Amino acid sequence: SVRFAAVVSKKTLAGAVQRNKIKRRVFAIIEKILKHSVRKSFNANTIVFAKKGVDKLSFGEMEKEVFFTIILHNFQ
Repeated sequence: SVRFAAVVSKKTLAGAVQRNKIKRRVFAIIEKILKHSVRKSFNANTIVFAKKGVDKLSFGEMEKEVFFTIILHNFQ
């Protein structure tokens, strides 16, 4: 089973709209990674914590960061 959580604290982004936008982006990236994953079945319980400045990243930059973090962590 695969479970993911995205955490964006109020210290990172004050506005709820901005926090939810980042969470939606993270989940979209994770969904894309899982859809195109070579390993269709693996166990993963992962929490993604957003850092300050995440709102300045483009979707492509965020995708690259999340992709490499998840791939390196889960496929070692």
